[in-house]
Amino acid sequence: MALQLLCPHVPLVFMGEECGAQTPFYYFTSHPPELAEAVRQGRRREFAAMAAFGDDMRAHEIPDPNDPATFEASRPPLDAENDWTRYYRRLLAIRHEWLTHRLPRARSAGVDVLGQAALRARWRLGDGACLSIWLNLGDKAVTCQPPAPGYAVLHETATGHADAVAGGLLPALSCIAILTGHGEHGHAPAAAPADAPAQPMAAGAPMPPRAPLACSFTLGSHWRMPPAWSPTMPRSA
Repeated sequence: MALQLLCPHVPLVFMGEECGAQTPFYYFTSHPPELAEAVRQGRRREFAAMAAFGDDMRAHEIPDPNDPATFEASRPPLDAENDWTRYYRRLLAIRHEWLTHRLPRARSAGVDVLGQAALRARWRLGDGACLSIWLNLGDKAVTCQPPAPGYAVLHETATGHADAVAGGLLPALSCIAILTGHGEHGHAPAAAPADAPAQPMAAGAPMPPRAPLACSFTLGSHWRMPPAWSPTMPRSA
């Protein structure tokens, strides 16, 4: 999720993903009776090619696309408030405060393959700053080139991962986002959204359920962000 929500591209979030919804997302329609029956039978013929739905009994278990109950069963709990939604809010708040105003005229600055399941992607942002994201989806650490001095760590999977990257080692199952060349000391982006939660997750706290990556608000070995939603002037570590 950190890669998806912090890279410059427009993130695509499916309905319910932001709250870790466990509800299915069925195919549903709102057709007049004749077309609804044709779609219903067409779906059954389509699924009949699959071994799990080869007999008539199982075929009738396929949700009827035109049945209102199929639509209702697909509704995620949009009012849910849990670790998953708070995790999304934190990542989106980082994007809003540190990246959004820099995205116009952003362009790729290249990708470095660090291993079979690891890479570093870089983007030159509109104000000249450089966003780098280190990602390792493998179960072993890989060596990497450390960032240049004077950077701000926007995200690290767990406390200490950014320091590991600074030492030339990208930990297993990690994602680290770093901003360099982001202007004078004290440059602060716009305030966080009003609906951001008041208390962020403590650094190193357990990841939310189903989350592939956790989030902390530590700014690396050079600058550190106070544990609040609106970043203040970075101070020397």
